Amino acid sequence: MSDWSKEIAQRLKTQKSMKETNDAVFLEKQRLAKLHGPELWESVKAEIKAHCDDLNSDMGEQVAIIDSTSGGGRWINVSGKTPSGIRKLAASFNPDRLILHWVAEANTESYEVSVGSDNKAALYLLGSKGERLLGRPSTPQEIAQKMLSALFTGLFTDIY
Repeated sequence: MSDWSKEIAQRLKTQKSMKETNDAVFLEKQRLAKLHGPELWESVKAEIKAHCDDLNSDMGEQVAIIDSTSGGGRWINVSGKTPSGIRKLAASFNPDRLILHWVAEANTESYEVSVGSDNKAALYLLGSKGERLLGRPSTPQEIAQKMLSALFTGLFTDIY
């Protein structure tokens, strides 16, 4: 064997080992995301319900009505009674793609369940082309507040 072949063989072995390690890390992160994604979705739905209850209490009447949680819990629909009429919010979670998506009036956002370097699953905002945007993850409370703010005000606002 020549020095050249030894050097190339060592590089190839190193590359193979790194790829195997990276693949194992990726698979573990996917496993964690699939495991915790539904929990995060349930947390978002619970926040929506709690905020609707609080708003109804503060208003002294039913202005936020949860119409349904259908599709095995994959959907939640909310109607909002505003001075300008009834508005609708629809939110869904796709456990296969690990995507939470919502639309209210002209506002829409998508979040991806992803696992960060801390090995914790979290919700990250996606761009219009489905790419993960840089920044910190969003909490279920922040997402619920954004959804309901868009529903009731017709504005997409960051209130946190």
